[in-house]
Amino acid sequence: LVDSANCGQVTCNEQTDTTHIARVLGIVDKEVISARKFRVVLDSVNGAGGRVTKKLLAELGCVVSAVNDEPTGLFAHAPEPTAENLIGLCEVVKNKGAEIGFGQDPDADRLAIVDEAGTYIGEEYTLALAAKYIFSKKTGKAATNLSTSRMLDDVAAKAGGQVIRTAVGEANVAAAMLEHNCIIGGEGNGGVIDLRVSPIRDSLVGIALVLQLMAETGKTISRLVSEIGGYYMSKDKFAAEQAESQR
Repeated sequence: LVDSANCGQVTCNEQTDTTHIARVLGIVDKEVISARKFRVVLDSVNGAGGRVTKKLLAELGCVVSAVNDEPTGLFAHAPEPTAENLIGLCEVVKNKGAEIGFGQDPDADRLAIVDEAGTYIGEEYTLALAAKYIFSKKTGKAATNLSTSRMLDDVAAKAGGQVIRTAVGEANVAAAMLEHNCIIGGEGNGGVIDLRVSPIRDSLVGIALVLQLMAETGKTISRLVSEIGGYYMSKDKFAAEQAESQR
């Protein structure tokens, strides 16, 4: 055993929320978004994202209705931000007359969006919408994995950009972004990466970029989604023995 003289110590940094929010605000125009006073519903599934995301939305002048926002770790519904798990969020958006709804997963690296009619848009659109804003400002490269929708390719192509495809996995996407100096990246599971903030998926980045897109264009989220178009994609899981999974 280590004696008391050689024990380490635990340091608690009370500024992490403030520091991270400042980095996210640095990639958008706070005043432009705040002027819109967006009506937003947030479902953080009682995970880690509720506290800091509410602070970000307040900084952006949003009128926020938060559900399942206590960081207890006792998930209010199944944790993945999928259509079947966000039925409640869809209902609240519709009943509150909100302009957009955001659904996070427990560690707040994935983001799903609900439109102003209370319709679940789908995780695949999160990255495409964020990229639509980024590519409206400059052209360059984006990175995503091989299982992400071609909507990102369509958005990039309209701006003369290029998409780099990687093996599945956040680390692979981040590595490609760093190697090729990508201006945006992420995965079709609702994860958005902007290297100006950090080389990891971050739902707060996705939220900020989507709100900036709405604020600058003056368009509803459903209108922006319709402009992107879409592809049919089916995602499912199936059980397999260990030996089968190695084939």
